[in-house]
Amino acid sequence: MRGDLGQLHDRAIRGAQRQFAQARHAIDVFAVQHHPNRNDAVALQHGRGRLSEHRRVHSRGNITGGEPEPFGDAECSTPNYSPVGDVLSCIRGHEVAVLSGTDGRQIKSYKLLPYARVNFGARWTPDGRGIVYIRGDKGFANLWVQPLDGSSARQLTDFTIGDIYNFAFSSDGTRLFVARGQEISDAILLRQYR
Repeated sequence: MRGDLGQLHDRAIRGAQRQFAQARHAIDVFAVQHHPNRNDAVALQHGRGRLSEHRRVHSRGNITGGEPEPFGDAECSTPNYSPVGDVLSCIRGHEVAVLSGTDGRQIKSYKLLPYARVNFGARWTPDGRGIVYIRGDKGFANLWVQPLDGSSARQLTDFTIGDIYNFAFSSDGTRLFVARGQEISDAILLRQYR
């Protein structure tokens, strides 16, 4: 069953990308985030960095719908819906912006800590009360949480070596999966090379 749901989600995202591309004014889409509870997706337009929300009908993994409509009015990248879908996070320069999930207006923003890595955005804690991102400092990386209550960001993991490449919370919110590793490089001396 879980595999079927994953395939359905993948088809929904691919369908949203196709729908954006086939719109009257084709959008070059490189980031699509599916709403967790509705049949909507938010897509990032390439080049301009503005979000467009796409309303569509979702039936058995097939997606049909109309034209994408404007969503929000400011530059933004790598959108991520909260678990409930009432807000979404996105990256604006050196800040994480929290936007309304209905109209895209900015509700709050938080300054990222130095050495933050947000190439795939800031993701939500399972309870929706914080935003998580990677921070690499001193030659290794850890996950940090920015609570929405405005208190200071705090370290979530305590790794002392290696890098973090990606992370995700389990669907029930009880586990954290972290893809990490350590770069290894060797120098080789070649003599009498012809």
